[in-house]
Amino acid sequence: MALKLPLSIMTKPDLHRLIREVEALDNYISQNSIRGQKSAALPRLTASLESLLQDNNLDVMQDKVRTELRRVLAELLATAPVLHMSFAIEPSSFMTQKIVNWFRTEVHPALMLQIGVQPTIAAGCVLRTSNKFFDFSLRQHLRASQQLLMDSIRNHTEDLEVNPNQMTPQESPSRATVANTGVPK
Repeated sequence: MALKLPLSIMTKPDLHRLIREVEALDNYISQNSIRGQKSAALPRLTASLESLLQDNNLDVMQDKVRTELRRVLAELLATAPVLHMSFAIEPSSFMTQKIVNWFRTEVHPALMLQIGVQPTIAAGCVLRTSNKFFDFSLRQHLRASQQLLMDSIRNHTEDLEVNPNQMTPQESPSRATVANTGVPK
């Protein structure tokens, strides 16, 4: 049985909760059948489990379906690929769902996501899988462009030293202020 996971199941802890809920539901239905209450109403299900059952057209009243669902969820827990993403700030749940949806469509249908926060990233993100690391952060971009930035600054300061009258109007007042205060240039 191949399951289509709802976007509300993004992490391994979410998958753990879903497995526990299916086990509790199985116990509830089994106990009611022992008591002879087969037509008893189901307990209230979480939105994640309801969505999983609807998306996959599963009837949890059947013992075989519940047993197979528990087996498949346990297998997913053990084998689903995990992607670690770190951002400068916590992303919104809407954005996280869009990210999970894209990865499940383009990479793996059961991908699990773990979100982290690293303020030193500044902007962008850092991705890590079990065997790869990708740094798409502003910090890394600036680090990779550091020599270009330093060369540009050096060329600009050399131009100012050769011809100090080539200052732009925005630079003139601050330069004049520094000159009038007696601070060396």
